[in-house]
Amino acid sequence: MLSAIFDTLDFAKKLESKGVPVIQAEAHAEYLKEVLEATIEPLTNEHHENKNELNTLSIKVDKLNTKVEKLNIKVDKGFVKVSETIAKLETRLIKWMIGLMVTFSGFLYAALTLTH
Repeated sequence: MLSAIFDTLDFAKKLESKGVPVIQAEAHAEYLKEVLEATIEPLTNEHHENKNELNTLSIKVDKLNTKVEKLNIKVDKGFVKVSETIAKLETRLIKWMIGLMVTFSGFLYAALTLTH
């Protein structure tokens, strides 16, 4: 991987062209390669680890979204049931109110009839 980024032969030739002896140029190139490998490889490994963690977190978020969607469906169904129950109770309440009004009207009529 590092060989694609850092060419030791090219680096050594550039040093030689500036007057550095061949043995020293090759030693410098090799040492610089080692330093770069020691620096870049841990960063690359860390990058891959972070990428894997990100993928894992993404999968967990997707699972949570699925659970939330299922809960929303359940909640929506619950609201529908509550709305239906309220509508039924309203109908029963109206029936009771009409019944009481008729009964009360009957009592009122009876009371007015008896008093006259």
